[in-house]
Amino acid sequence: MISSAYPRGFARYGLCASIAVALCGAPRPAARAQTPLTEAETLRIEAARKEREGDLEGATAAARAALALAEREHGPSGMRIASDLTRLARLQQAQKNYREAEALLRRIETLYIRELGPEHAAVATPVRSLARLYDEQGDFARAEAYFRRSMNINERGWGPTNPNFVHSLLDLADFYLARRNFTQAEPLYRRALTIMENAAGLDHLAVALPLEKLAAFYRAAGREAQATPLWERARRIRESRR
Repeated sequence: MISSAYPRGFARYGLCASIAVALCGAPRPAARAQTPLTEAETLRIEAARKEREGDLEGATAAARAALALAEREHGPSGMRIASDLTRLARLQQAQKNYREAEALLRRIETLYIRELGPEHAAVATPVRSLARLYDEQGDFARAEAYFRRSMNINERGWGPTNPNFVHSLLDLADFYLARRNFTQAEPLYRRALTIMENAAGLDHLAVALPLEKLAAFYRAAGREAQATPLWERARRIRESRR
């Protein structure tokens, strides 16, 4: 589980590494003479350790050094540097260095668009993270635009009834609920639930989350009579999987 010390949205950033492998193939083990790659790996391990220990400044320094070595090895616009950019962006945002975090996320977005095309579903990942960055800063107009853009990219990339599209609907719905914009939030929650029910079945574990989200919406809107049966249904689904 991702630490609560960090902004939401980075949990899916592991996609960067998988895309790099899909595009470029798995990286070959470095020969002893190729010291930059070995040194970069050592720095990544150090960054991870310092991050776990709560030393975000030390983790940032190690992550920045690893990125510099990766850029030297693969070039400043190679897809293989995406995971290093992601790590550094996460650390910068955790320290509220928003300007640098935004610049790094925009670099990732540019890499994805150039390599995969602007409509590829993977592009939604950095767009979504930018939305969360703007939301955290209170720039709600830009946050809304980026949440909606992420949703639209995923809808086109996955298709309007694909369950991989559901998290984008929930992101935008949650954004509206936090602003108490019930009119905009409700149809998004309902659509997410319908997609998951149709894709997975009424009693599948994957249906529990959109059920709980819709129930929480109804409770926030003061519609407890509609919320209660959804809570109960979600509880039964989760208990049946224990």
